[in-house]
Amino acid sequence: QDSQSVCATMLMGSNSRLGFQSWCKAVPTSPRMSCTLRYRPRHIPRIDPSRIPKYGRDDVMQKHARLPNCGRSAVTSSDFTAFGSTSLFFLLYFISSRTSFAFQKWLKWFSVMAESGTECQSEPVLAEAAARVTGSFCSVPQCPQSYGKDKSISYHEIPEDSSRRKQWLHAIRREVGSDFAITKKVTKVCGNHFVESDFVPPTARALKRRASEGKGGTPKRRLRDTAVPSKFTFSSVTSKPKPRKEPRVRQQLESSSSDDDNEGQQLDEPLPVDCVDSLATEEMDTLKLENAGLKTEVADLKRQLEERQLQVEQGHQDNERLKEQLRCAQESLDSARAASKFTIHRLSGKDHMVRVFTGFTSLTMFMACFNFFKNDAEIMYSWQGGRTKVDQDRCGRKPGTKPKLGLEEQFFFTCVRLRTGHTLDELVDRFQVDDTTLSRYFTTWINLLYHKFKSLLAFPSRHRVDKYMPSCFKTFYPSTRVIIDCTEFFIERPSCLATQSAVFSNYKNHTTVKSLVGISPDGAFTFVSPLYEGSMSDRDVVIDSGLVPLLAHGDSVMADKGFAIQDILAPYGVKLNIPPFNTKAHQMLPQDVVSTKSIASVRIHVERAIKRIKEFKLLDGTIDNNLFDLLEPMVFASCMLCNFQPALVAS
Repeated sequence: QDSQSVCATMLMGSNSRLGFQSWCKAVPTSPRMSCTLRYRPRHIPRIDPSRIPKYGRDDVMQKHARLPNCGRSAVTSSDFTAFGSTSLFFLLYFISSRTSFAFQKWLKWFSVMAESGTECQSEPVLAEAAARVTGSFCSVPQCPQSYGKDKSISYHEIPEDSSRRKQWLHAIRREVGSDFAITKKVTKVCGNHFVESDFVPPTARALKRRASEGKGGTPKRRLRDTAVPSKFTFSSVTSKPKPRKEPRVRQQLESSSSDDDNEGQQLDEPLPVDCVDSLATEEMDTLKLENAGLKTEVADLKRQLEERQLQVEQGHQDNERLKEQLRCAQESLDSARAASKFTIHRLSGKDHMVRVFTGFTSLTMFMACFNFFKNDAEIMYSWQGGRTKVDQDRCGRKPGTKPKLGLEEQFFFTCVRLRTGHTLDELVDRFQVDDTTLSRYFTTWINLLYHKFKSLLAFPSRHRVDKYMPSCFKTFYPSTRVIIDCTEFFIERPSCLATQSAVFSNYKNHTTVKSLVGISPDGAFTFVSPLYEGSMSDRDVVIDSGLVPLLAHGDSVMADKGFAIQDILAPYGVKLNIPPFNTKAHQMLPQDVVSTKSIASVRIHVERAIKRIKEFKLLDGTIDNNLFDLLEPMVFASCMLCNFQPALVAS
């Protein structure tokens, strides 16, 4: 090969004129290289690796600077002149590599050859090695076929189906691992390993089309779906096991000497009687001694067996005694825990303490409320931190772990936390249950109280309100149906600025949420609205709460001055009783003063009812963000529990 061939190959391997110019810079011209000068190993041009152009997105020299199988740090220009004319051969393949992946394969084989110092100048050897590097060869062991070596041989990829792939790998004796990997469109098996029945015969149409195109021969061979390679060189080498030799026939040997005949004659002669008696006596003595030794040994074994049996019986007795002690200790521990555990029965006979911890007036009232929820509590879903599941132990579907607290104790704990406002860490020691379990119990029961009370609360009719109306209302305001007011609850400041602006109350100067509550003239809660932002006006809350459609023609509503809802109630024929407003020019008129005192004397009962809500200390302070999702059920449940207390106004 001469310099013209080198330049022509460079030009063919270049994707553009810029690439050709880059290769011209990478391989500097030499005075000795001319069109007529033949190529010699001593004239190999030295290549500057830093000037080799990039292919695609990767800088092949920088990305593959470390050789795979050699410990050297980087490729230098001297590596291309390591041995003979092979250097130019590799240079041409480097030029013809279209991707960094192909370049990496050639660089790997070149580094191995350079490390071993092998001189490969023949093109067949290089072609076979190139096939081994690029993967275009038969994957069957001991098969020398490679792609392009014989055009008449077809190559077939290993199937992707798992069952067929296992059959192929078992047949060719390959196993996927560190020494063998299956690559799509690379790992193939040549057609020499298939019988003729494994191929699909070409159709007449395909042969006719191939003949019309002038290609001749047979079209590309395709395998059947059930084809498995079965022809291998190693299968013919395997030898069958050697047949087992027949057993040798044994024959009795005949004595050949006269001494043996004489000895046989001596043995056949009978022994003297004295000699026989002495031998029998000695044998009897020996047997007696052996019998005595065996009896002694049997006696020792029996004694050891009896001792072991006694030890086993003693062990059983000790085990039963320890079990009884453990049972007694467990009962004592359970009784001690039950005595130290904080339960509702410890407050028996102490109605004042029952009201302090639960809000109920007596233990009887507490048990009556619990019995009302008991049937629903036995089949309710337990809260599991964002997901719920049926308590299978109580439903009877499948036995499970026993709850740490019974249903009565769970209801008592919920009332105690809602009434006292204690944190879970403070209640862990009282109820002897971890804080996670207590939090799950509280969430479950608050939702149960909310949904159960919500299904029972009904706005009272006009007849029922008149039946229990106190005398103070009958005299001056007999048409009063409900007394309304808004109450606010402090919450932690949200992280979102838009939410902060929505829940900030200018009246309280704090982030709050508010609820519209309504009581009957005797002081019972008859209406509780959902929670709204603290910045929302009382008028908007009344409109959105749905209270107005519940009123009838001729009813009257009592409220504070801030509820300017006359225009809302007028279409329904409902009257609004609020204190009169003072004019800026004059003092209040005498009749306005009297009206204000009269309305304030009865409207004060709604303030007293709201005070009862705030006696549940969990709602009195600033509520944590982790309880915000439970705030509306807690407010509603607290209002309904207030109805179990004595009436605010005597009927």
